[in-house]
Amino acid sequence: VIMFEIYAPDLTTVGIIEKYSSMQWKRRYSKAGQFELHCPYSALLVPENIVRNGNEAGIIESVLISNTPEQGIIAEVHGRLMLGLLARRIIWGLAAYTNTAENVIRQLVIDNTAEDRSLGISVAAAQGFTGNIDYQNSYGNLLNEVSAIAEFAGLGIKLSFPGKVFSVYKGLDRTSSQSVNPRAIFSQQFENILSSEYLYDKKDYNNVALIAGQGEGAGRLTATVGTATGLDRHELYVDARDIGPGTVQDPIDEPTQLLMLAQRGNEKLAEHKVSETFTAEVDPNGNLKYKTDYDLGDIVTVKDLGISADARITEINEIYEDGGMMLELTFGYERVI
Repeated sequence: VIMFEIYAPDLTTVGIIEKYSSMQWKRRYSKAGQFELHCPYSALLVPENIVRNGNEAGIIESVLISNTPEQGIIAEVHGRLMLGLLARRIIWGLAAYTNTAENVIRQLVIDNTAEDRSLGISVAAAQGFTGNIDYQNSYGNLLNEVSAIAEFAGLGIKLSFPGKVFSVYKGLDRTSSQSVNPRAIFSQQFENILSSEYLYDKKDYNNVALIAGQGEGAGRLTATVGTATGLDRHELYVDARDIGPGTVQDPIDEPTQLLMLAQRGNEKLAEHKVSETFTAEVDPNGNLKYKTDYDLGDIVTVKDLGISADARITEINEIYEDGGMMLELTFGYERVI
């Protein structure tokens, strides 16, 4: 039986949860994951306490306690994984950077979790991922901002435990067409898929964005991204009034503002693309071993339901029930509410 250690907010160990009916531990590549625990009530399960699962952990955010004749006093516990701590901070004032997406993410976290705004975390060294962006924001939620940049750039973000180290990473290419890394192919033919589901959804799809910066009426600077026309054109308006000429000390010229508006538009379009996802329950004891042959963020090859495609593993749901573990993998980007 897999047990879960419980820590107090000061990171001292306070106990262990070993009796539970189910635990779902959802790991996400570019967003904060979450967990849901159902178990007999324990005084350990209070908001702000920390649940540990290996080198990851989640913070308890809500607890529902019920008393039933059949089960006695039980608890339903929800929370986000440690990355959710970033949601407690905003971009304090003006942040304007032209740098790689990785370095912009790192700098946003460094600048907004220091000194009296500390979350007790450190930021890992840059890995050197390429791809520059032009970024400006004021007062946005820190978690939302770094998640949007990470998803746009195809990067993962995580906060390890117990060291509380924030890092930016990129999954490995394990597709069938490459020869650098061991290949990972998910297919019923290889008996590593137990059940599967494919979804194509474009109801929230947009491919052209009009982005408006600071100012009023005709005085607002605007930019457009996307070139589709006719019936293929799906338009989106983006209010980016936090993007403007900067300050007297740090002025931002109009060409740079236009680049920043375009960057914001591309990030918003990334949130409104076609949702094409393949979800599968996979055999943890199959020919591919979890966290050895594949892990969160890796790009793998999927062959099932008439689909043959290379896709990134964007979510892994570890389900603990009946003394064992099941795995549900989501391939491709899925909008998370």
